[in-house]
Amino acid sequence: MPRYSGGDLVVAGGGVKGMEAALYASKLGLRVTLYERAGQLGGQLLHIFDERKKREFSRLLDYYRYALEKAGGVQVVLGGEEFRGGKDALLCTPEVTYSEVKPVGGGELRIDSNIYMYHDAALRYAGEAEVTMTERSLSSLDRARAMGFRKAAEARGVRFVRSLEDPPTVRLIVREQYDLRAAMVSGRKAVDDMLALEGNLYL
Repeated sequence: MPRYSGGDLVVAGGGVKGMEAALYASKLGLRVTLYERAGQLGGQLLHIFDERKKREFSRLLDYYRYALEKAGGVQVVLGGEEFRGGKDALLCTPEVTYSEVKPVGGGELRIDSNIYMYHDAALRYAGEAEVTMTERSLSSLDRARAMGFRKAAEARGVRFVRSLEDPPTVRLIVREQYDLRAAMVSGRKAVDDMLALEGNLYL
């Protein structure tokens, strides 16, 4: 792994992509300042409703916070306005975002999507709306996770069907979605791409 020195890198965005980029750049020898306009690191992970996933992802966030604290040459700046300028800045926002959904009409939420975000929405709104999901919405989960999610969802009143009788609130089935792994890869790639263009500035 090549080492760089003498360069200061600004990373804007404290989600998984930004945290991974900051850690990776510091391991390459750069001095990094990580800006996050919120009061804490975590990005979209901070807004998850599913308690099981909250517990799972809290361990990941604890790792990043610890690693960033211990990493040499990383300064984390929280709160205030997000940094958006500078020639050496990396803007680390998610490459893919999905539209939020809420119950419509008579308080119904009909989901035909295997996007994790919409699984979370089903749990979030199940207590206040009639939520229906197609069975193929679970296609992005392995068998154990699908069974666990379905059990938790049905316990909250979510109904599963083979197909929806009425038009869905959201319909989006993808083969690969932008998830934690994709965010990590994207963070490292952002650093590599920058160094491929301007690496001589940090030698």
